[in-house]
Amino acid sequence: MNTPKPTPPPARLAPAPAPAPTPALADWRLTMHARKQCATKGIAASAVLAGVARPQTTYPSRRVVGQYRYVTGEVVAVVDPATRTVVTVYLNTVETPLRADQTDADAQAHAARTQGKGGAA
Repeated sequence: MNTPKPTPPPARLAPAPAPAPTPALADWRLTMHARKQCATKGIAASAVLAGVARPQTTYPSRRVVGQYRYVTGEVVAVVDPATRTVVTVYLNTVETPLRADQTDADAQAHAARTQGKGGAA
């Protein structure tokens, strides 16, 4: 007797590769200083972390090599990507001329760079 051979099952497609891992927000930490700045300025830590995950603009810090500023809306997070640390947080505001009481060298140098003048207003 001739028995027909069973038909092999259809070939299965290989499963799709897993998507590339994305940096988990849980991997980022806020320093105590950054947490205090969030509380003082009324910025939710979750908003900071969301901004760190998808910043609108990034640029290197002029003060500390390896640190960057991640800007999202009006929130700026100063971060160290190597250690996945948010160092500080502030609100991005319009620069105003120096006040008469802002006489320290850092303030003067910053004003000279950003406003083209170093004197007090």
